[in-house]
Amino acid sequence: MSRIDAHIHFEGEHEEFVRQLEAWELKLLNTIGGVEDPGWRERRAVPYARLARTQPQRFAWITSFDLPGFGDPEYAERAIEGLRRDFEAGAVGCKIWKTYGMGLRDPEGRHVLVDHPILEPIVSFVERSGKTLLMHIAEPQGCWQPLGPDNQYSGFYEKHPDKYMHGRPEMPSHAELIASRDRVVERHPKLRVVGAHLGSLEYDATELARRFERYPNFAVDTSGLARAADLGKQDRARVRRLFEDFPDRILFGSDQHATAEDAASPEGRRTALERIRAGHAAAFAYYETDRVLELRGRSIQGLALPDAILKGLYLENARRWYPGL
Repeated sequence: MSRIDAHIHFEGEHEEFVRQLEAWELKLLNTIGGVEDPGWRERRAVPYARLARTQPQRFAWITSFDLPGFGDPEYAERAIEGLRRDFEAGAVGCKIWKTYGMGLRDPEGRHVLVDHPILEPIVSFVERSGKTLLMHIAEPQGCWQPLGPDNQYSGFYEKHPDKYMHGRPEMPSHAELIASRDRVVERHPKLRVVGAHLGSLEYDATELARRFERYPNFAVDTSGLARAADLGKQDRARVRRLFEDFPDRILFGSDQHATAEDAASPEGRRTALERIRAGHAAAFAYYETDRVLELRGRSIQGLALPDAILKGLYLENARRWYPGL
């Protein structure tokens, strides 16, 4: 079955990588992340654009824009010009990352959320351009919850306490971040918005269904085994109903990584490809079968979705929500 991975980070120019994608019948939509790094364009956008230009049958890409320069009256104009160039170079969308709301502050020390006025001209440009806005605006809800065996993200936040939000009232809550995203979706009804990582609502299929009902211009990608594990903790019938009721609103994504360094040696290539193969195989088993799987240390029964829904999840929805893909 041909599939599109609509959320991945893959610098796989080596011919061995490309041959494997052909064998897997897989096309990759590379997405930008980490725009707080001043070198993000050279390190990510340039190779992603080159892959999409030279091998369009296997690669496409989503761009982004620099963080705001407060007090700079030309900031929005420069960001828009960069997006215009990237769209002309084939980018099928623009990504807004969780730096907004979870890091960036204005000169007065206030958190800059995604509905901040400084971003409005940029969002409006994406809308006028007919491109798609990919929004990753929050960590999983577990980031705001106590650590322990009931929180599958405990291991990550124990290693990265700087990213952990529990007990930090000075930071925006998960609900505040979601509300800021919802306001952008509502203000721009002609803008296609894809919420990364199940729209950061991975913990509640009912809440996700409510967003689909409220906002016809909103879809989500699955991006990551952790999110499949979050779905697996919920009532299986309710999760299946989400896919059945909204078969055109969920895109498959793996959020896996392969860097240029991974491709530099035969051993690195083998390791990267095996990691990606295993990640995809586990995700496919969850969506396609009713087997009991071990995901993130939990026993979870697969959804066994029908073929028509799987075709949308793996292929048609990505093409629908990212025209030109």
